[in-house]
Amino acid sequence: MFYRSLTLLFILALVFIAADHSPAQTSKTSKPVERGIIATVTGTAASQALPPEIQRRYDTFVKVWSTIRDNYFDKSFSNLDWNVIRSEYEPRAKAAKTDVELYRVLNEMLGRLNRSHLAVIPPEVYLTLDAARKASREKERALSAKKLPSSPETADGGEDEDFFDTIDDTAPFGIGVDLSLVDDSFMITRMDHNSAAESAGLKSGYIIEKVNGVSLQEMLNRILVYNSSIHSTSVKQFVPSYVVSSMLDGEPDTYVTVSYLDENDQPKEAKIKREPLKEKNITVALNFPPQTLSFEAASLDDKTGYIRFNIFAIPVIERFCQAVGDFKTKDGLVIDLRGNTGGILASIPILAGMLTSTSIDLGTSIYRTRLEQLKAPSKAKNFKGRIVLLVDNRTASAAEMFALALKENGRALIVGQHTSGEALPSLAVKLPTGAMLFYPFANYRSAGGTYIEGTGIEPDRPTPLDRKALLSGKDAQLDIARSLLKDDAAFAALKPKTQDPPPEFSGSVVSLPPPPVAKKMPTSINGAKLMVPGSVLGSSKLKTGQDAASKKYIDAFVKAMGGADSIRSIATVSLNGLATLNMNGSSSPFTFRAFRDKDEKFAEI
Repeated sequence: MFYRSLTLLFILALVFIAADHSPAQTSKTSKPVERGIIATVTGTAASQALPPEIQRRYDTFVKVWSTIRDNYFDKSFSNLDWNVIRSEYEPRAKAAKTDVELYRVLNEMLGRLNRSHLAVIPPEVYLTLDAARKASREKERALSAKKLPSSPETADGGEDEDFFDTIDDTAPFGIGVDLSLVDDSFMITRMDHNSAAESAGLKSGYIIEKVNGVSLQEMLNRILVYNSSIHSTSVKQFVPSYVVSSMLDGEPDTYVTVSYLDENDQPKEAKIKREPLKEKNITVALNFPPQTLSFEAASLDDKTGYIRFNIFAIPVIERFCQAVGDFKTKDGLVIDLRGNTGGILASIPILAGMLTSTSIDLGTSIYRTRLEQLKAPSKAKNFKGRIVLLVDNRTASAAEMFALALKENGRALIVGQHTSGEALPSLAVKLPTGAMLFYPFANYRSAGGTYIEGTGIEPDRPTPLDRKALLSGKDAQLDIARSLLKDDAAFAALKPKTQDPPPEFSGSVVSLPPPPVAKKMPTSINGAKLMVPGSVLGSSKLKTGQDAASKKYIDAFVKAMGGADSIRSIATVSLNGLATLNMNGSSSPFTFRAFRDKDEKFAEI
């Protein structure tokens, strides 16, 4: 199908990886099977079947409502009665004349909870992005002197292709720029040194208007028409990276035509040959779209080191550790988190541990049924000098948690723009209409008692993005960060900001008090009887040895392989499967692969 379940495409939340599991690259061909709460209507409603389109929209409403009821981290639903919310919005969902009208109803309903990472993203958003990508590639082929061979995605129009199968997982060729939306314009905010863009005369501060003749502004406007919810800001933050990875980046020996405004706002055009990029695309976790990992470490001067990375991911850890070791004799370190939209939560304690000589409190994850305190033990090769962090309005999720934890523990000052204020780990569910529901399964409270969600982080030295400075080759935010490293008074005033653990804590990890008695679920709505069975994979029938159907297939497999002794003699085994992850009161479907090598060594993906 065109849209595979993905987590945080636009919402860009951080990923939760349990401490005893290892994340890994995801196969593009794996397609998760959705399992979970099923709602069926019987009785009066069954005898009065709804027209297919209305039924499809109604099923979508039920799936959204029940998913939040069963998996949303806040069982108080922001002090709302979720059953009453259903009775209020269900008639409007049934009366919706179009899918777009339904999405407005659903997002209004979800908006009552007043959280980020909680929205229904219409499929038209993805279609608009993909249409722009295809149009760009088609015009590129027409403009290119060297015709490229047809590919499956263009041979038949790509109607049934998976959205993320259209993104090259390695994408090693491009022009080497980062884009940001500034006043709804796609501005170059950073360029690789000696990149194709630099050689073509482009500069930071230039505004990209078209890629291969495709207007980026028109694409953005169409997206916002379909996604005019309160989460349009999050969507807009994602779009620039999509333009880079899917339109500016491409195949080797190809050219991209870029139309832009120069320092005098004069329209210019450049045909740029894509060159090898320093980094490759990675997949940070299951069902995430590929992202281009960008990591840079450099000495700014004899006393100052500089580290920049755009994703919290496993490959960052080794490079970060190496850079910290290289800078051990420096007095100061600037860590650039501008444009860093988060990533793997499990990487935060490791990276933070390299920047402290003592164990520090990273805050608390608040799940549906428990709290979990996060700690960063000090690492042997830790940096002991002063630290300044650079942030902007795209700094989100794991990056915000990392920044605030270092500040509140007295290890860093912050320079730049107010951060995104989106610190909820979330999951995604595909809906019957093809839309995606994103919902958070946890909240986060910092060591100092701050909830980043909805508030963000105010820098110690607020510094707006300055286009004039960028055009002149200066980075005003970085300049202020470097000067702040020399400010003795600022660092003398930087004290750890901690707060007593919440009263629910009696140790590092405890359960919350029992939730209030749940209100009795209605047995009917508008005369229709309701039946809401539980998750198939989550049912007790699948306990080991109790599921006769499963045992039948397992026994047949063992026999076909020559018996148990033959299986034990196999050196390497690969197992693919479908399951439901039940974690701290929330449930989500996932696919997995497990490998067993000789000597009982296992790896799980």
